[in-house]
Amino acid sequence: MATNGSPTGRTHSIRKKQRGLKAYHPMILLKMPLISVWFKLSDVRTEESMKDSIRFTTFCGLDIGAIAPDHSILSLFRSELIAQNRSQPIMDEVNRQWEKKKVIIQETVVVDPSMTTSPISPKGKPKNRN
Repeated sequence: MATNGSPTGRTHSIRKKQRGLKAYHPMILLKMPLISVWFKLSDVRTEESMKDSIRFTTFCGLDIGAIAPDHSILSLFRSELIAQNRSQPIMDEVNRQWEKKKVIIQETVVVDPSMTTSPISPKGKPKNRN
C-alpha cells in the first residue's frame, strides 16, 4: 500500500484518504446534542431540525445547505463519549463556560405548527354539512 510522509514523521495511507465520507468536525458533533437537550428533541428530530432551522445550523457552525450528521451518527458519537467516560466532563466544561459568561440556559420545546383538518366541530359551533 502506498504511503506519503507528513511533517510529524508519521505515515498516512493514501488509500484511507480515498475511502468514505469526510469526517464531521468534532464541534458539530458536540453542539448538536446540546440542541437535543435544550429543545428536548430526539436524535431523529434534531437531524430534521438541522435541515429546517438556520439558527441550529449556524450554532453548529455548518454552512447553510451543508449536510448535518444524521441521527445514527449522533447516537454513535454519544455512545462513544459515554463508553470513554468523556460525556460528563464535557458537559461540566460547557456548563462552566456558560456560568462564567453568566448565561442561563432554559429548556424549551419546539412546536410543529402543522395544520390538520378535524372531523369534530368545536363546542357550541354548528357543523356545516353541505
